[in-house]
Order: sequence, then C-alpha cells, then structure tokens
Amino acid sequence: MYILIPITGLFRFVLICLINVVQIMKYPVLILLFTLVSDWAFCQQPSASFDFENATEETPLYTEAEKMPEPKGGLAALYKVISENLQYPAEVRKRGIQGKVFVRFVVTAQGKIESVEVLKGLDPALDKEAVRIIKLSEEQPGWKPGQEQGEHVDVQLVQPVWFKLKAEKDKEQGSSNDQ
Repeated sequence: MYILIPITGLFRFVLICLINVVQIMKYPVLILLFTLVSDWAFCQQPSASFDFENATEETPLYTEAEKMPEPKGGLAALYKVISENLQYPAEVRKRGIQGKVFVRFVVTAQGKIESVEVLKGLDPALDKEAVRIIKLSEEQPGWKPGQEQGEHVDVQLVQPVWFKLKAEKDKEQGSSNDQ
C-alpha cells in the first residue's frame, strides 16, 4: 500500500505534465519565446571569470578580466623575444620532435610572472625551454597587468610556445646561399 501511493503520485505528476504540454502546444509562439528567453538568461557570462581554487581573500586570481594583461609592446614584441631567444635542444631536434607546449602562468597585479607550469608538453627538454622563455618574458618585453573595475589584478594566462623544425629544403637553400 505504501509503495502504490508514491507510484500513483508520480503517475499523476507525469500525466499532469503531459496535459500541460498539450495545452501549451496550442501556443507555439509562447514556447519559442520561452526558449529564447531561457537560453539568453542562462548563457549570460559575467564580465570576469574567477579561479576559486587558487584565490585567497587578499589576492583574487582571475582567468578573465575586463582588461587582460598584455606584453609591453603588444604580442608582436612577445613573439619577437620568443623567436630571438628560443633555443631548440639538439637532442630533441635530432629526434624530429616539434609542436606546441602550452604554458600556464600568472601575471600579477605588479606585472610580474609567477606560477609558471606546463599544461600540455611535448618532451621534457622542450617543456623546460618553454618555461624558460615565459619567465624571460617578464624582463623583456615585460607585462602590463590586467584590470578589473579599474584595479590591477592577478590574471592567469595560457600561452602556447611553438617548436617547429625547418624543412630540409630550407636548410639546403640556406647552406647554398651561404656559399
């Protein structure tokens, strides 16, 4: 007897829901409007994302801010520093390993680089070089800190560092041009 009451209650609930759906189907415009409004309401993003795992009350850590940190001189300056200072380890070059190393780091409210770590690596030697390059970017070109509501804040970024070997044709052309 006790088991039949909840089943009956569930059956009544499902039946009432089905009747309401049939009645609502008379007004397809209302259904469309409700769908659009609910999608819009649930898809709204806040202006800043907050990293709750690594934050403290004194220093919140953002993953997205109103004004994101940027290298002094823009991305072109950062890419120039990377291209001029990147050292492709010889043992990795011999093995023909190439690709991207994704490095996560924090640009502090003072424009310093902290908490540098490899998210997705290729080879331990390439990973180490990618971390070195990101740490070097603190000095040259340097970083402008992120801002949230007019205040400088700590922001976590992910930067891919490309390791690409030159094609054999490029090497041959380069050596023939040198002669």
